[in-house]
Amino acid sequence: MSSRHSEADEPSLVTDPRLIGQIESENALAQYDEAMSLLERKLATGERRIRQYEILSLHRTLMDRISASAGNFRPAGVKIRGSAHEPPRADEVPRHVEELCDYVNENWERRTSLHLASYALWRINWIHPFADGNGRTARIVSYLILCLHSGTRLPGTLTIPEQISRNKAPYYAALEHADARSVAGDVDVSHLEDLVSKCLATQLLDFYQKVSGQPVGANLDAQTRHELDRVLATVEKPASFAAGPAEPIVVDEASRRGIIGWFEKHPAITAGLAALLAALILGTFTLLAG
Repeated sequence: MSSRHSEADEPSLVTDPRLIGQIESENALAQYDEAMSLLERKLATGERRIRQYEILSLHRTLMDRISASAGNFRPAGVKIRGSAHEPPRADEVPRHVEELCDYVNENWERRTSLHLASYALWRINWIHPFADGNGRTARIVSYLILCLHSGTRLPGTLTIPEQISRNKAPYYAALEHADARSVAGDVDVSHLEDLVSKCLATQLLDFYQKVSGQPVGANLDAQTRHELDRVLATVEKPASFAAGPAEPIVVDEASRRGIIGWFEKHPAITAGLAALLAALILGTFTLLAG
C-alpha cells in the first residue's frame, strides 16, 4: 500500500498551498519541541502516565492556524482513502482515546517500549480521532512513549517519526496488518514493532556516525546489523528492567562525545552494550581495511 489519506468534511483555514506548507513545517517543529518538553518534565518528576489532554494538546500545536478543530476531536465521521478500515463514529472517539491511554498506562510495567509505542502508533490511526493530522500526531505520541518508557530522550536527529514520514509505504502496510488482525479480535502490532525497531537502529547508527566521524550506517555488513538487532532487544525489556529514569542529554558536537558514554549512562540498554560496541568497531575497521 502506497497511500492512506483522511477524508473529512472540514475546510482548511488556509487555502494557499505554499502558506499551508510553511505553517505545517513550523507546526511540526513546534509539536516535536512540545513533545520533548513534556518528556523532560515527566522524566524529571517520575510521572509516567499518558493522558488524553496531552494528545489533544499535541494535535492543537500541529494544526494551529490550519484547522478550526485543532486540539479537538472530530465532530463527524471520517474515511481513510486507500484503506479498508472504517474508523469509529465521532461520538465513540473520546472513549476509544481514553481506552488507548488506559492500555498504555496499565501495561507500562508489563509490556515493552517497542510494543507500547507501536500500539499507540496503530491505535491512534485506527481511531482517527481528528479531522486531519492523525498520522503525524500518532507518530509523535508513539515516539514520546518510546522515549519515556526507555527512560531517556533518545539521541540522534534522524528520528523515528522523521524516517517514517520519508517512507510511508512500510508504515501503511504495517497499519493495515494491525487493522486486519483487530477484525479477528487480536491485538497484533508485530509488524509495527519491526518497523519501529529498524527505524530506531537507523537513528542510533546515524547518531554514532555523527559523533564518531566514522563512515558507518548504511555500509554496515550483515553481521554488524545482526549484532545491532541483539542490542535492540534491550529496548524490549519491561520498564522495571531499568534501574531508574535517566536524565535526557543533548550531544555537544564540539566535545564529540561518543556513543559509548551515552550507552553507559542508560542502564536500560547496557545489556547490549558489548555487542553493539563490538559490532560497530568491527564494522568500522572492516570498512577502513577495505
